Amino acid sequence: MDAKVGVTLDEVREVYNSGQYESAIAKATEVISGDPRCYGAWVLRGASLIHLDSPYSAILNFTKAISINSGVYDAWNNRGTAYFRLFMWDEAIADFEQSLAITPNYMS
Repeated sequence: MDAKVGVTLDEVREVYNSGQYESAIAKATEVISGDPRCYGAWVLRGASLIHLDSPYSAILNFTKAISINSGVYDAWNNRGTAYFRLFMWDEAIADFEQSLAITPNYMS
């Protein structure tokens, strides 16, 4: 049997969806170290950081995800949430508006 090589994005998603946010961060970091342009890993790590009440770090992760693919709504929406938690209203509104511009029919 072959040894397991690295963590997959599906594994990150699985632990994130089960509420194991610290584990999701660790696994996402492992994915990112293997593929720094993995949009999903940056978004899941940022979302985990929001759940752990670390909005500043989350913003950095969502900003990196946006730099990789600015055409997907979730990083914009989640970064808006992080700004909102920091009472950074103008930034939050701008990100929410960008998210809606990308996906106008999005309902949370």
